[in-house]
Amino acid sequence: MTTAIGSAATSFAVTMPTHVAGDLLVVIATADGAPTLTTSSTGWVKLDGSTNYAATAVFGKVATSAAETLTVASTASEQYRATGWAFSDHSVSDVTTLETARAFADTSGAGEVPGITVSKPLSYYLIAALGGESGGSTAASNFTPTGVTSPWSNFQVAQATSTSDAMQATADTTLVGPTTLAPGTWTRSTGITRGYFSSVVAIPGAPDIPPSSGTVTVVSAVSGSVTLSLPVSGSVNVVTASVGAPTKQSPAAGAVAADSVVAGSAEVIAKNQASGAVTASSVVAGTLSVSARATASVTAVSTVVGAPFKITTASAAVTATSVTAATVRLRRYASGDVVAFSSVRGALKMIEAPDLPPTVLMRPEASLTVAGKTLAAIDGDAALDAARVPYAMATVEVAVTNPATVEAIDPRQGVRAVLSASNAGVSSRTFNLGVRERTIDHAAKTMKLELASDEALLIDYAPITQDLGAFEMQNSLRSIVNYVLGKVVPGASLQAGGAPDQQFLVATDSTNLFPDPRYERTPEGGYAILNADTIPDTTWAGTENLAGVHLYNPTNDDACVQLSNNNALPYGIQVGRSYTFSATGAVRSAMGGSEQTARSRRLVVVGRVNGTYTDLARSAAVPTSIDGGTRVSVTFTVPEGCDQILLRAYHGHTSGTITWRAFRLSESHDYPGPHNWQYFDGSRPSDGLHAYSWTGTPNASTSKRVALIDRAPELLAWEPGVSAWEFLAPIVTNVGLKLWCDENRVWRLIDPAEYALPGVLSVTGFNATEGTDTITRSDPEVYCTGVIVKYRWRDTSGTQREALDSAGVAGSVLTIDFDRPYPGPGAAAAILNRRAGQGRVQEVTALSDYSATPGMEARITLPSTADQQGVLTSVSWSLTEGLMQVGTKGLLDLQKGSINALTGTIDQLTGTIDNL
Repeated sequence: MTTAIGSAATSFAVTMPTHVAGDLLVVIATADGAPTLTTSSTGWVKLDGSTNYAATAVFGKVATSAAETLTVASTASEQYRATGWAFSDHSVSDVTTLETARAFADTSGAGEVPGITVSKPLSYYLIAALGGESGGSTAASNFTPTGVTSPWSNFQVAQATSTSDAMQATADTTLVGPTTLAPGTWTRSTGITRGYFSSVVAIPGAPDIPPSSGTVTVVSAVSGSVTLSLPVSGSVNVVTASVGAPTKQSPAAGAVAADSVVAGSAEVIAKNQASGAVTASSVVAGTLSVSARATASVTAVSTVVGAPFKITTASAAVTATSVTAATVRLRRYASGDVVAFSSVRGALKMIEAPDLPPTVLMRPEASLTVAGKTLAAIDGDAALDAARVPYAMATVEVAVTNPATVEAIDPRQGVRAVLSASNAGVSSRTFNLGVRERTIDHAAKTMKLELASDEALLIDYAPITQDLGAFEMQNSLRSIVNYVLGKVVPGASLQAGGAPDQQFLVATDSTNLFPDPRYERTPEGGYAILNADTIPDTTWAGTENLAGVHLYNPTNDDACVQLSNNNALPYGIQVGRSYTFSATGAVRSAMGGSEQTARSRRLVVVGRVNGTYTDLARSAAVPTSIDGGTRVSVTFTVPEGCDQILLRAYHGHTSGTITWRAFRLSESHDYPGPHNWQYFDGSRPSDGLHAYSWTGTPNASTSKRVALIDRAPELLAWEPGVSAWEFLAPIVTNVGLKLWCDENRVWRLIDPAEYALPGVLSVTGFNATEGTDTITRSDPEVYCTGVIVKYRWRDTSGTQREALDSAGVAGSVLTIDFDRPYPGPGAAAAILNRRAGQGRVQEVTALSDYSATPGMEARITLPSTADQQGVLTSVSWSLTEGLMQVGTKGLLDLQKGSINALTGTIDQLTGTIDNL
């Protein structure tokens, strides 16, 4: 295809010939002056060129799509001619290896077509172009080459249109290497006095065996294998053979037939044209393949098993007639029909009767954008699996064309890739995944990439020091998850919605050492008021219905309530141990006057150490705003030489009022968090996590908090070397939830029992190609009546511990072992609940539908099997074959005519229930 630019310009776009991904594209450009021609178009390489008189340039690229473009830039404003070729039958992966030659002359008359040497034992297709300018004083029509010497043919001219314009003539030929082609001669008009250049490019074809021609027949052979390679103009027949494999490899213009054979394999294998018919008749097993562009028909007739194939471009029909199992496929572009008549199973269509219309074919296409380059996928698959971590995974194979691109794809650097897959507009999907592994096959010149969704990043990441940040977030499970996500994937957080947020509190035993934490003013309470007046404050009872110590009329800024009554070491406090003192404070009227800044509105622990009083610890200050109160706490360790502890809740101003309530003093746990400072006393009812009681007289004795479940604090301690996924998984599983990241980096926290997506995936004989249906009770991984989850871990004291979580009933029991702290009950029940409809497994292959997503309803119809309704749990797409495999759970028989068999909702129905 030639591009003509008759007006002067400094750049021009080349009109490209029709092509597909993988084709070799070559363009020879000519200018009417002597500028330098270059290009910055992606992937294009300048292979040759000159700037004497009429400039020329040769550009090449292996196409990565069916819509390649080329813009040529010039250092001067000139007129141009450019011719482009597209080659599907080639063995080029690196265009810089193409062999080229050029010649120059500055006189009119006959000129030289340069000779060229080709070095490989392959068939070559040679293209030649003569370019020049018409000359300012000579008519453009004079510059008209009339031909070239043999063996060149297909002579064409793109003539000049003005007295100062570019022209170009082209020709082509073939030869088999290694060899040298002698120079040829262009015959030109004598009216031209300006110079010209001629260029030759050698295109190596796919490896082949030397040519064959004629007719080859094997008659009454028990085992016949007949192969003709390279151009074949005659027919290949296997007649009355038990096993016949007639094959044509490369351009085949004649017929290939297998008749009356038990097993016939009739093939035309090459990346080239096959214009003859390929037929298997009356065979028990016939495999018909055309592995490239096929303009004729491919037919399997009256076969028990017939597999007619056309791979890549197919313009004619592909038909399987009266077969029990027919696999009819076109793997790329097909302009002809694909039909399976009267078949039980057809790869692209299931047709009950032979008079139904032909199949509408979907064309699978996929590309991968990585390291700034978009590459066509030549093989691979992508999958979503709700039962697997990571949820999204893909394997993609692409051609290696640029070493720089290969080096930029380093999984260790966190490289990401965007996979785009579609069925020619019928359906499509995009996957934004991380590159996990890159493998180069230097012999095949291909690169295979392993990709995964972002759960893989959590599996990779582990801290090198202990991280206790989650302990302060026990009031929000979503906050715990977001804390970890933010550590591993900056900016990542849970999508809004999903499972409602909830607390995730560790369960620990503890004692509130204050005998009157509710301020009931029993003699054992030990409250002392310093430098202020006080009254009980019952107007601010809070959820615990507690009275508070209301401090007012301070006489100085050291006003406070003291809970230790000047005892030496009160409440059993011991030297060397750590304690947490906590309370809730609220300013009741504006504070003013002088202020003791270090103590005002704070909890303060004063100790007498070696005879000197000192503040051992102070809490954060309660805000000065008048509000519902703020819980504050202070943790302290009693030092050596300390013989007195004073526990104080301060006013700290000389005007205004403050109320303190809900007092707690407990020995500190090994880990920080609200379990150390959240209020409790013996009057609190059980909350399912803990039980509470007084050790003696209510409001006059210590209070006990006893864990009802063994949700160990170690669960929230993120230890060195433990991956982020290993840390989060038991926390989320404990409350029956599921954490996952989809193929576009959206993180979700869901309840699997409630999560569902709109839409229904229907798999029937019309889109299914393969299917198995298994019912079993012998494998507890498939069918079970109960689940036992065993936890084993070592606590902070070094003691080996074990706990069990169970659900279901005796019978076939599934046992799962976890080497991690017990998170409390829930995991076993969640696992069992997600196995509803267990015991039945269906594995189905169908035509690709990129809208299919785990969580959708699935309805499956297989021959001789009751229709099944369940939930789609996994889907895996073949990127290049147009097929997908689906997995389901919770399969239940779907009775025809039942409510469940209806589509939509019941509100969409008309009439009454009796009409259904």
